[in-house]
Amino acid sequence: MLLQGKRILIVCHTVQQTSQRLIRASICNAFRSFHSSTKKEYDINARLKAMELAKPLSLSLRGNPFNFTKFTDVQEQVFALLPQISSGNTILEDGKGRDLLCKARTGTGKTVAFLVPAVQARINAFNQLTHGQVTEPFRRYLEKNALLYLLERGGKTAVSELQRLFSRHCAGVLVISPTRELAMQIASEARKLVLNDKKLRVHELVGGISSKRQYMYWKNNTPDIVVATPGRLLDMLDEQSIRDAIGRTQTLVLDEADMLLELGFRDKIQMIASMLPPVEERMSFMFSATMDPHIMGIAKTSLHHQHRVIDCIPPGEDDVHVRIPQYITTIPDQTRVLPFLLQLLEHDQMLYGDKSKVIIFTSTTALTDAMHKMIKSIISTLPGQEKTNVLCLHGMLSQTVRSRVSQQFRACRSAPSILFTSDVSARGVDYPSVTRVIQLGVPCSKEMYVHRVGRTGRRGREGRADMLISPFESGFVTFQLHDIPLQSLSMEDHANSMNELVASNGAQATFDASAVQSAVEHARYHIRETMDMKHLLNTLFNSYVAMRQLLRVSRLQILHPVQNWIRAVFDLDEKPTLSPRMMGMIHSKNRGPQVHKSSKKPFPMRMKR
Repeated sequence: MLLQGKRILIVCHTVQQTSQRLIRASICNAFRSFHSSTKKEYDINARLKAMELAKPLSLSLRGNPFNFTKFTDVQEQVFALLPQISSGNTILEDGKGRDLLCKARTGTGKTVAFLVPAVQARINAFNQLTHGQVTEPFRRYLEKNALLYLLERGGKTAVSELQRLFSRHCAGVLVISPTRELAMQIASEARKLVLNDKKLRVHELVGGISSKRQYMYWKNNTPDIVVATPGRLLDMLDEQSIRDAIGRTQTLVLDEADMLLELGFRDKIQMIASMLPPVEERMSFMFSATMDPHIMGIAKTSLHHQHRVIDCIPPGEDDVHVRIPQYITTIPDQTRVLPFLLQLLEHDQMLYGDKSKVIIFTSTTALTDAMHKMIKSIISTLPGQEKTNVLCLHGMLSQTVRSRVSQQFRACRSAPSILFTSDVSARGVDYPSVTRVIQLGVPCSKEMYVHRVGRTGRRGREGRADMLISPFESGFVTFQLHDIPLQSLSMEDHANSMNELVASNGAQATFDASAVQSAVEHARYHIRETMDMKHLLNTLFNSYVAMRQLLRVSRLQILHPVQNWIRAVFDLDEKPTLSPRMMGMIHSKNRGPQVHKSSKKPFPMRMKR
């Protein structure tokens, strides 16, 4: 009996020890988990502390609105230069300059990467006035206006006046962007960055918005951050107060520098740069997705000769996301263009459901409008049916409308969405989670192809690109896109993949040929009644003529296929025609210069006596 009691006591003691060990292990695991999460938070805090940022900027990055837990590659490489890069010194401790030439793609966080050091430099320059330290452009302003005595006097009142004059008459950051959409996106990021600083102001100097309204905002607010497109900025520089403040800019940023050159802004950039302080007296950043001799030429004139080069694109990685499948379909029978486009849209909606997000690029504003109206009239034939959002964006829309459409497409998350657009959406503008890009016809250059495809598969997500071309466009693909991993896709092969997708999902295809045909006929009738087909032909023909050397075809070899394409897609009774004058010019240019023989006899030579 005693022995049994001892055994019971031993068992109880063992159970108690085991229970205590389990409790201790649970506590240890909880402590490790807590320590691990604290360490992660400490890492970002330590990183921000090492950057020595002003408190409002640090709050915006760590908390609302950015809530960063880690920085992207381009941000890490730029932020590694903080706090020195924002100190005001032209040459840093390692003997290299503060100016940056950075190769980075859109969608990599580069906007925040260049805004943070630039805005921090503005804050530092403002705070350094308390110690009597001023930038050289501001010193010249004080000297010109007989205000140098403020520096000599010192004291709280003098410093306060210096800070007021500096904030009002010296621009802080000038960001030059190639497009309105990109400029507005940068301005939005800037406002988020300075959300916790009530003094810093952001200006947008872009077209499509009243310049008078922009000037009134300038008069009433300090020019801390100015985001501008080249054309509107040059227009606004006619105002003396704006020209003077821009002439004392602390930091110049050329964003999407390669696109600025592609759009022909080289002369305007150089003109603007000539109005700024010399490179020794300002900080300058250039961000570009590519590095070529043209970019290096602009860098030579816009950056300090000891500038740094940061490459955030891994060596050997092509500018096109090679992991994104890219398909090309040549369609000789133009009557099949619209049905095949609908099948591609159906395919995407079957794959992604309500998360389907497709951008369709066209080459002209008129074609963008026409195809938008066509597809919007027949969305009932797609899996998403009437809840599918069909939007249109091009350069002829007002800036207010363009901004609203961009925001609508960006915000689409709970229903399929389709955006018809010209190349205003090909660069810089970040639309998250685009599942597919479709190009109706070839783009104007290989670079534009790369930028269009770059709208999908961003930040490691899935994506796909399709391009639908006519036979006369094949020369562009052969000679311009020969090193792009394009896969040929026939309409038959795509139909087979659709059947396999339906079979694997156990679903039913929604592509009802008779329903589609009925809807298409109604849509075509509406477009024929409301659109000028001659105008559509003119714009589409001229866009191809401008790139005929890349296509390696003559004007007539462009005209007839384009006429047939419009007639087939919109079911016209006759081919649309150009004006007789235009046709005469085409035939004369195709014949080439002719040598007319003179009927007159040559003058007889005078005989010497």
